Amino acid sequence: MTEKNVSLEERIKELEALLKEKDEMINKLQAELKRKEVQCHRLERAGDDY
Repeated sequence: MTEKNVSLEERIKELEALLKEKDEMINKLQAELKRKEVQCHRLERAGDDY
């Protein structure tokens, strides 16, 4: 393989790792958002009791 191919493959691996990291961050944020929405709905229902 040429040096250019090696550096491109290294860059692809870096980008794939970055993409995986970002996907994990998105999943974490989506889960957090879901928890917050559930909390909001619970608070709304609790507020309706008063």
